[in-house]
Amino acid sequence: EYIYEGKNWGRYVVTKYLDWIGWYLVVRNDSPAVMHRFFNIILLNVILCILVMGILIFAIRIVVDRTTALTLASFRDQTTGLLNRRAFEEEKARLNESGPGEDFIYVTADVNGLKTVNDTLGHAAGDELIRGAAHCLKTCFDAYGNVFRIGGDEFAAMLTASDSQLAEAVSRLERMSASWSGEVINGISISLGYASGREFPSENISEIMKISDERMYAAKAEHYRKTGNRRREN
Repeated sequence: EYIYEGKNWGRYVVTKYLDWIGWYLVVRNDSPAVMHRFFNIILLNVILCILVMGILIFAIRIVVDRTTALTLASFRDQTTGLLNRRAFEEEKARLNESGPGEDFIYVTADVNGLKTVNDTLGHAAGDELIRGAAHCLKTCFDAYGNVFRIGGDEFAAMLTASDSQLAEAVSRLERMSASWSGEVINGISISLGYASGREFPSENISEIMKISDERMYAAKAEHYRKTGNRRREN
């Protein structure tokens, strides 16, 4: 009854709907008002689809951001903001698999006098001492790697640096910790030990850490000898 002419078929407008499967949408074209309403409906549905997709993308973004924030928080020490023991163990496991490398340096740090501060000035002062030590360690070593709080007054750093860079960072730490001042605490004493992959190329990460720990304990013993304080009191 109707003659197909291009996109028009008699009183009907034929619009290809899904080209890849050959479906057609046929709309009767009796009056301009009907066609206007039809295209308004199509436009409204398109706008609604875009709005729903936008809301969905926004919701997914919020979920991803919150999940990421929670994951990051689980690797942070609440008192100092440094990476915590969990992050330390994961990084250690990674280095066990990959090997430390020649430029790897492991630093062991222990705050001197924490027990004395807790006993004489209170635990709030002790927390200030810990936060101050964390700030000094992060400021001096963060450019070369990660700094971790692995215990009460125990810290560690896993760095990639040259010997001269390490020496400069250690020297800066000594000056900064000695001049550091808080509300209660003035000056911080930190015993350090460190060992590198360059110094011990045949050792794995566990052995390098062990050597660093032993050197830190030796430095701590020397601190006690010079100050006359007994180790169990600090």
